[in-house]
Amino acid sequence: MKICFFNSVKTWGGGEKWHSDIAQAFSQEKHDVCVVSSKNSELLNRARARGIKVKSFSIGNMSFLNPLKIISLYLFFKREKFDVLIMNLSKDLKIAAPVAKLAKISKIVYRRGKIKIIYNGIDTKVSIKKNKEKKTIYILIYNFCFLFICFIII
Repeated sequence: MKICFFNSVKTWGGGEKWHSDIAQAFSQEKHDVCVVSSKNSELLNRARARGIKVKSFSIGNMSFLNPLKIISLYLFFKREKFDVLIMNLSKDLKIAAPVAKLAKISKIVYRRGKIKIIYNGIDTKVSIKKNKEKKTIYILIYNFCFLFICFIII
């Protein structure tokens, strides 16, 4: 599976640690992982040091109104053909989720203390425990495929 972890924060904190740890766990499971973050961010540097593919992308609170940023992100998503996009910031969600949908990324995950899978305005909330995060994400991704099939059938 090809997974994109999207986090534009430059400093290091809990969400960035989570992205780094889970990205490494998926990478060790032989998934194709890419971390997208701000240029010279701590997350980008740590992911690079762990041997994870990285891409820098500058995002601000109003980036979702900038056509050049939207097109640039769209072309990146289309070129990379990700299966999953995972993010945990509202400013990232505002630009990355709609662009990911346009780029046909089938699984869009917004994690903010809880995991929310967003598809056609429907979200599924699942509380997670720290020591079971990796397993929970796998379950969410594969259960979402079942949910998606149900929507197609109905």
